[in-house]
Amino acid sequence: MGRRFGLAWDNAVSFDFVTADGRLLRANDQENPDLYWGLRGGGGNFGVVSAIEYRLHDMDPTILGGIISWPLSQARDVLRFYRDIALDTPEVLNLDPELYTGPEGPVVELEACWSGDHAQGEAWLTKLRTFGKPRRDDIGPRPYKAIQAGADELLAPGQYYYLKSGMLTQLKDGGIEESTAKMRENYGANFERLVAFNAKYDPNNLFRLNANVPPKIG
Repeated sequence: MGRRFGLAWDNAVSFDFVTADGRLLRANDQENPDLYWGLRGGGGNFGVVSAIEYRLHDMDPTILGGIISWPLSQARDVLRFYRDIALDTPEVLNLDPELYTGPEGPVVELEACWSGDHAQGEAWLTKLRTFGKPRRDDIGPRPYKAIQAGADELLAPGQYYYLKSGMLTQLKDGGIEESTAKMRENYGANFERLVAFNAKYDPNNLFRLNANVPPKIG
């Protein structure tokens, strides 16, 4: 729902927050607004959030979505195709590309979630479903909760994974050949401001086991 309603942090209206020195603060657009800004995207660099108040949205609980996958040999073509169509997709559509190794071997896949009118969604998704030679296509009407829980079995307790991700403003050909990015680049022009916040709220860098924004540079 990120493209339609924003990310989770876009809909967070208030935080209860514990600082590194044990103070309890409230952060929203009226109280500690600088901290409120930093928490919505700055990660766990400043302290511990003990409660979050969210803004909610109405929507049809049945979406049009699922997984479509192609053999790994088509990965470059699929990612370029995704890159080209992603710029013009309606806000009611979310597409997540993944490189994944499953029972059928390594594949490139797109998870689709269309939360608008289903007839319009069927028409739009035709271009996706007819690209290349898909190995799997289970896109159809389903409860939103079902697609949200699609990875529950894969990420069940007892499984151990190490995952890293970054934010890209665009997917260039070079990124397709190699989709790595430095932590500093994730925060862009906001990095220096986040460093200043961490110097204020966690000057000893207690909360550092993450994509760390240090309290000072150098």
